[in-house]
Amino acid sequence: MFFRRLLCTALFVFSISFSLQAKTYTVPMLSEANSLLLSQPERALSITQKYLSQRRLSKPQDPARVHINEESDHTIRTPLNTVNALQIQAKALSILQRSEQAISVIKKAEKIATEHHLIYPLYESQLLLATFYWENLRNSTTALKMLDNIDTESRKAPSLKLTKQLQVLKYRSLMLRANIESTIGADEKAEKLYIKAKGYLVALDDQDELINYQ
Repeated sequence: MFFRRLLCTALFVFSISFSLQAKTYTVPMLSEANSLLLSQPERALSITQKYLSQRRLSKPQDPARVHINEESDHTIRTPLNTVNALQIQAKALSILQRSEQAISVIKKAEKIATEHHLIYPLYESQLLLATFYWENLRNSTTALKMLDNIDTESRKAPSLKLTKQLQVLKYRSLMLRANIESTIGADEKAEKLYIKAKGYLVALDDQDELINYQ
């Protein structure tokens, strides 16, 4: 029963985020950890812990460098890759049903993204937090309130307007909201949300995610 629950959690987390959220990790450790999430979450957790403990957070003079994904100096980690590592770590903890830890870690990612003005990673982290509150804790009220906040705030973000990132964010938010509404018995509302989400998906032209959607 536990294994079935663990697997369902893992599949849910990735069903709304796998192909559309696919990232190219230029740091081999993060790429490896991300690839092991479903098959070896404990290993993915160990790799991210090692990455975060062995490297110090960089403080670049140029604010624009916080968005850089490459790290030629293996003693430091950029704010962006720090958020990436924490997101992977939180997903691993969620899959392992270590809910409180997953929530604590993703809140750290949210804090760093906020401090360094990493807008899209901030909303990614908030969406993961909503996912954990729903999938791990079955707290639909809190999860839906978080989604409301993400939808409201992301529309105000100048850097996300008219970008694919905003469309991806809206799609993922709608899918999570639809899954919640469906599970709590609001089938008519859920169906409308699924149809609306498909509209964003068609515009994004992601065939892999379209298969996942079906």
